[in-house]
Amino acid sequence: MMQKAEPFKPITLSDLVLFDTLDLKVRQVVEGFLLGLHSSPYHGFSVEFSRHRAYNPGDDIRHLDWKVYGRTNRYYIRQYEQDTNLSAYLLVDSSRSMGFGKPFSKFTAASVIAASLASLLVRQNDAAGLCLFQDKLVNFMPPKAIPSYPVEMMKVLSQTVVAGTTSTASALHQLAETIKHRGLVILISDLWDDQKDVLNGIRHFRHYGHEVIVIHVWNPEEMALKARRKTEFIDMETKERIKVDNRKIKEEYEQIRSALQETYLETLGDMGVDYLFFRTDDDLRTVLMTYLLKRMELP
Repeated sequence: MMQKAEPFKPITLSDLVLFDTLDLKVRQVVEGFLLGLHSSPYHGFSVEFSRHRAYNPGDDIRHLDWKVYGRTNRYYIRQYEQDTNLSAYLLVDSSRSMGFGKPFSKFTAASVIAASLASLLVRQNDAAGLCLFQDKLVNFMPPKAIPSYPVEMMKVLSQTVVAGTTSTASALHQLAETIKHRGLVILISDLWDDQKDVLNGIRHFRHYGHEVIVIHVWNPEEMALKARRKTEFIDMETKERIKVDNRKIKEEYEQIRSALQETYLETLGDMGVDYLFFRTDDDLRTVLMTYLLKRMELP
């Protein structure tokens, strides 16, 4: 008699609070994701062996072909069909608004997402790079396919303190002019910015032929206003304060929020850009699957 399969349980930030470091959090997410793939329709994503190439320092020794070494006394790496030197740029918003949320902020979610994607990219022999921005790029790590590189990214993300104001469009235009070869750009941000400017920045990447994924990160408390009369709202970037009666603005706020998401979904879809709205209490593996599906489309 066949044993009934265990239900597929989500992995959220709440499940990772016991893990002290970003490295452990990422390992839990990525390994849980890969384990889930073995029993899913996407298990075929693992690549097929294609050819050999000479070993370079920093290559994953798990791909060494010992049979070839035995015959030639030289080190060769097994390459795969999907090994196409894709360069991915993880563009992470580190402005002050990303610090919103307890017990974990939107930036915490963005860091876990970015580091998990970097780990998955490098596992697939693709190159991953990290770009942190506020009103401009504040840190740029060019894409590399070295196994230890995601760990370096995690150190940078762990040491980053959110600060400054947001100018997503400015950072996007700056990066678009920096990248010399076509690649995959993954934008991770709460997109609290002028919507038209953000969309124009993304069009800049599409104009140069880059593939783009937008991961729109919000905290659940931003989805709907709490049922209270008077609330003081404080802008995390400008410190501007305003007192309002939630009962008077609740319906309009939710309509605007819904329209914002719909506009991004429709406009980005028309551009050929993948859009994922992610709440900080969502299953983190949905982001990895979004990337994986995009990767399967790429040559």
